Amino acid sequence: MINTLVLKGEKYVVKINTLAPTACTAMTENLIPKQAFKVMTTESVAAGLLTLCRENSPNRYMVCAGAGGYASTHIYENDGGYLPPEQQTLENVTDLFDALNDASTQQELVGRYQQTDNFVAKTLAHMGIALP
Repeated sequence: MINTLVLKGEKYVVKINTLAPTACTAMTENLIPKQAFKVMTTESVAAGLLTLCRENSPNRYMVCAGAGGYASTHIYENDGGYLPPEQQTLENVTDLFDALNDASTQQELVGRYQQTDNFVAKTLAHMGIALP
């Protein structure tokens, strides 16, 4: 979805970025040590967020932020595998896990329909139909 929003936003000079915060909340209070609550401040997340709101901020970027730690996340997809309709079962998809986890064929998803195009191409190739 972010890739589609990026393409739509570009013509209006709107940048699309995301924030992946880590925070102490009521949901996490029994999962995170009490000492962590002192360093997992909203200010540490806000600093990461503000980097995405500047005029010269990047486009199509995800900042992870919390407790003074900052990182970026990118979405990758590998070549995966294909199963014809009659083989699309829990067991057969499970058997594909080695292919689904093969990092050697992964590429960053940056295009609007990149994932869909990949899946449709596999299906059409199986059916003997070549894409133009």
